[in-house]
Amino acid sequence: MHNEQDSVNRDDGLLALLGAEIITDAGVLAMADCSGPALWYPRLEMGRLDAFGLPAGLPGSPHRGLVLSSSPGWSLDDFIRIAWTAAIAEDIRACARASVGSGSDRRELARSIADATWWTLLSREIGLPAQAEREAWRLDAAWFEQVRAIAEPE
Repeated sequence: MHNEQDSVNRDDGLLALLGAEIITDAGVLAMADCSGPALWYPRLEMGRLDAFGLPAGLPGSPHRGLVLSSSPGWSLDDFIRIAWTAAIAEDIRACARASVGSGSDRRELARSIADATWWTLLSREIGLPAQAEREAWRLDAAWFEQVRAIAEPE
């Protein structure tokens, strides 16, 4: 988790929970941003050699970087105004339906409460954001020139 906060501009500098990677024995589930995309990188398994003697994956291995959910490329304004508020409204409607609904609706409500509990526990475990030094964030034109010189040798 990148969990830093700009100590000078606390409202605009919060980076907590904008991206996450869950690393397991089976591979890595990566969320680049809270609006997506979610990507799956299965564990590398090189079980055989190809015709050129290079390591090759096992037959039927899933593709690396498989997009599980795409991102429409929201601006922050649109993401907050459209996606975030729609998700909150749907959660409220689902809770209202579940409170008067059948057993399956109540199970869905219990699952939603469990999800909220897991997020609370995860947030508590991650902790409060560290204070980032403002100088560490500043983009430097000289650095970009160095990168460009490496990427585009003359």
